Amino acid sequence: MLPECLQTVFQLDYPNVEVMIVDNASTDHSRQYVTEHFPQVIWIQNQENLRFAEGNNVGIRYALEHGADYIFLLNNDTTIAPEALTELVQVLKSDPTIGVAGPKIYYADEPDRLWFAGGRTNLIWGHFWHRGIRQRDHGQFDQIEPVDFITGCAMLVRASVIQTVGLMDPHYFIYGEDVDWCLRMRQHGFQCVYVPSATVWHKISASSGQVSVFKIQHRLKSQFQLLWRFAPRWALFTTIPLFLIGDSLRIIYLILIRKIRNTS
Repeated sequence: MLPECLQTVFQLDYPNVEVMIVDNASTDHSRQYVTEHFPQVIWIQNQENLRFAEGNNVGIRYALEHGADYIFLLNNDTTIAPEALTELVQVLKSDPTIGVAGPKIYYADEPDRLWFAGGRTNLIWGHFWHRGIRQRDHGQFDQIEPVDFITGCAMLVRASVIQTVGLMDPHYFIYGEDVDWCLRMRQHGFQCVYVPSATVWHKISASSGQVSVFKIQHRLKSQFQLLWRFAPRWALFTTIPLFLIGDSLRIIYLILIRKIRNTS
């Protein structure tokens, strides 16, 4: 996956890009490949798997220390359109109150099926979701507009905003770090903006529909953390019980239709 991702990154038409990879203690031969084929890449080697938030924080700190104006986070299981970064930068430059911008993201195995068209939250009911997920793209999400969060799979953040808001919260073991970060940005008065003219493809199956016990367990934990931190105090007595009831029913349904697997 990494070679394809890097090939598209180096085809970006934005003129001033420095590419960095933060390796969360991988055991494959990716460093050797990158050194041979993309020697201009900055490689940061973590000695242990710091997970998503702190792994990204390592790279973000490096970028801030070296004077970056914008920091673009991109998963290695993606490919990106040549004009995508330029489109995102233009939106951030257009309004200083925009703290983070994100692209339209498709499933790689069904390139016209949406995976992300901006994120929405409901802190009363305890829901956080991707707009448009699994929908065919018929232009229904083709407007630049503020959203509640941008996925950490592909997000462009203004460096000055990070200096104001802080880094991702590493207390999230996995899932929810991006939502937390964006909600903190919004608490400081910054907008999260979805930019459909920037496009990315994510190599995750649109058709399997299966979820793992690992994913359910850690997503539940992260959602609880988000609700505890951001839901109105008066709503906690209803929000958390409703969230637990709703997700319990969803898990029972997934068990009944055999959509839960034991692997991570």
